[in-house]
Amino acid sequence: MSETHAVTRRTLAKGAAWSVPVIVLASAAPAAAASGSCTATSVEGSISDEVVSDSKVDCNVFVQLGSFPVCTGGAQDVELSLTFSLDSPYTSWFSGDLSPMSGTGAGPFQTVVYQGTFRDIGDSWTVEFEAQNTAGATPTPISFTLSAPGADPVVITAFDTTGG
Repeated sequence: MSETHAVTRRTLAKGAAWSVPVIVLASAAPAAAASGSCTATSVEGSISDEVVSDSKVDCNVFVQLGSFPVCTGGAQDVELSLTFSLDSPYTSWFSGDLSPMSGTGAGPFQTVVYQGTFRDIGDSWTVEFEAQNTAGATPTPISFTLSAPGADPVVITAFDTTGG
């Protein structure tokens, strides 16, 4: 003789109650994975191709990630920032590699140099930079500060005639 077991509403409710947390947990996992972050442990930079003319100066600012980023939740963007300040005799600046691309007057300027997913030591970017100055004026040093979350800031200087 065979027995027949009927599924009661109570049995069905108990089974559904156990599956809800599993479904919620499974749907929350992709969001948690995407909410990670990365920090850099070091950034590096250098100046090259300094050119001085009668009314402007030009240089290349090389910036790079100096170490593998430390990431949680998978590879994420690491924002590398460049800050600089212009004083007299400079009147304006331009770089097609930065955002914003130009500025006028003296004072501090901060721009995002590169924002991307760093996967290797040495991921880098070269910024072509130009500053206009009063015609015939002697250029003064321009200091660029490179920074990224988790890394100590690095200062590099262009047009430094003092040997520093």
